Amino acid sequence: MEVGFPPPPVLGLVDPLEGGCSTLETPFSQEIIEAPHPKKFKMLSVEPFDGATDPDNHLDVYKSQMYVQGMDDAMCCRYFPTTVRGMAQKWFSGLPSGSITSFLQLRSCSAPAL
Repeated sequence: MEVGFPPPPVLGLVDPLEGGCSTLETPFSQEIIEAPHPKKFKMLSVEPFDGATDPDNHLDVYKSQMYVQGMDDAMCCRYFPTTVRGMAQKWFSGLPSGSITSFLQLRSCSAPAL
């Protein structure tokens, strides 16, 4: 009997069956997923967007804070989901897997609130 190791996680999200981080269905392209993380990153102080405030303002504040930290397009995409809640999060989670290749594309997607 051959004993193997489980495959490494691709991108973290709590998996209720495993009780820990596992894989995440993501609308981001493989290039965005595989882009290297920055060595230094300070968590953003962007108010989460839930559809109740101005979406353009949210995106402008988010992009400005990412720019100040020197983040590239891939990191702007990857950290964006941490700034949405409620209906905006549901919209994001419903985007087709692998369909987003840039932050400009993400910003221009048809969204009810974004």
